[in-house]
Amino acid sequence: MSKKRKWTKPLAGIGCLSVIAIVVVLVITVAIPQIKSLVNGDTDQSQWDLMGPTIDQTVTVGSVSNGIQVYGTVKPIREASLSFGYGNATVSLINVYAGMPVMAGDTLIQVDTEERERDLAQAKSDLQDAQDELDALLSGVDLASKQLELRVELAQWQEKLTDAQTALADFDAGKGTPAEERERAAQELTQARANLDELVNGQDRQEMIDQLQWIYNQAEVKHGEMTVIANPSEQDMDIEWLLRIDMLAKYESLEQAKLQYDIDVANAELRVQTAEQELARLDAELALGSQAIARQEIVAEIAAAQTRIAQINASLTNLSQNVDTAEVAEARAEVIKKEGALEEAENAMADSVLVAPFDGLVAQVNAEQGSPVSAGAAVVIIQDTSSLRITAQMSEVDLKRITTGDPVVVTFDAYPGQQVYGTVGELPLTGTYQNGITTYEVPVLLEDVGIDLMTGMSANVLVPLETIDNVLVVPAAAVFSEYTGDDYVWLVNGNDVEKQYIEVGISDGLNTEIKAGLEEGQIVRMVTQSYSQSSGGVIFY
Repeated sequence: MSKKRKWTKPLAGIGCLSVIAIVVVLVITVAIPQIKSLVNGDTDQSQWDLMGPTIDQTVTVGSVSNGIQVYGTVKPIREASLSFGYGNATVSLINVYAGMPVMAGDTLIQVDTEERERDLAQAKSDLQDAQDELDALLSGVDLASKQLELRVELAQWQEKLTDAQTALADFDAGKGTPAEERERAAQELTQARANLDELVNGQDRQEMIDQLQWIYNQAEVKHGEMTVIANPSEQDMDIEWLLRIDMLAKYESLEQAKLQYDIDVANAELRVQTAEQELARLDAELALGSQAIARQEIVAEIAAAQTRIAQINASLTNLSQNVDTAEVAEARAEVIKKEGALEEAENAMADSVLVAPFDGLVAQVNAEQGSPVSAGAAVVIIQDTSSLRITAQMSEVDLKRITTGDPVVVTFDAYPGQQVYGTVGELPLTGTYQNGITTYEVPVLLEDVGIDLMTGMSANVLVPLETIDNVLVVPAAAVFSEYTGDDYVWLVNGNDVEKQYIEVGISDGLNTEIKAGLEEGQIVRMVTQSYSQSSGGVIFY
């Protein structure tokens, strides 16, 4: 009996061929006309600029800030990574799961304690045996113990006497005196003034800044030559764009050099001021007779040491009993060892339970019932999401331009068009050096958020340094640029949209100042996605 032939594979092949055929048709009917229109130069620019979902925005009067713009990440106000300090244990109880809210003191995870209880009982017994042995030895060696204590004290006072006598000899030789400190302070002040003078009047830094200025001026001239070309070709526009980027890079180098020079001068002036204050303080002390007072203090230390040494020697003379203290010392050492073992066993027992250090949300659980645990490995991660903050990455140059409490404007990629306000938190003392750049993690404390943020979301942080009020503004994403440097928007006129050239001012990344080309109340169109296409290429916001 013959089997019926199955057509599964041929049918699948036919399905794939059908899909391919549909794609080819779409390419012929949609893509090729678009490509042709690009070649012929008759493409409607708005179909690129406004590609994707769009939204209309009204031209309004408002404020625009210019300042430091950096990126950051949403983080909880507190986060704890909990681990067991001792291994060799098995998980016996798990009370939490990822996403579960917990309160401070709640038991999270527990390990089996049977073996640790045995170790604790054994450690207590061992310590008691060692203590009993020491007590038996000490019952007949009270005099030897006192003698040992006196000898230790005698050695300490003899060392103090030697140090004081050496200090007096050095003092009389002029070392460590207030006068010597005053001379050192005067030398430091002279050096600080010389460093400041070299920095202010020296030619090296100024020549470097002048060289950077000249380099920038040359780049500006080259860029300017390309901007005045009539009817520029596509190649001319590409060259103008590259020259513009090069010019801006050289301008940034020039400005950073100037800022660094100002910082160095300020630091040098501070060192001069500090040295002057220190010299004035030492002069005042010398005027009050600090030289004689300091010597009298050293002489008093010598007399006190000599008196105590005589007293100890008299006490040792009265202790005539000669006993062997080596055995007692060994018994004491054994007690100390057993005390350490007991403390270790008690710590291991206390480490058998992980509890929540604060109210929060369980972010991660890295343990399973019956599985072994490793000492130091993160088992539970808890986040306090009652309040969120932003951790912004900032360069050392920008860090010098802000202070704790400065106002901050934050936007989020997940919520385009919405602003959240906050302040700069406590500035970090250390940064991370990588690839020649030092960056700092600056905390940003948020105020009334008003939107549903999640940890890990990306944030755009603006620290305003300059604010202009009562100016025409439009969303920054509604502004487009051509290779020629001209800016424009898509102006909504009834059911139509037309290109309107504008003159822009400052921008804070969310709003852009309009100096000319628009009026209050007009409508502009923009895409709601995070990118837009200009006539020259893709511009990211």
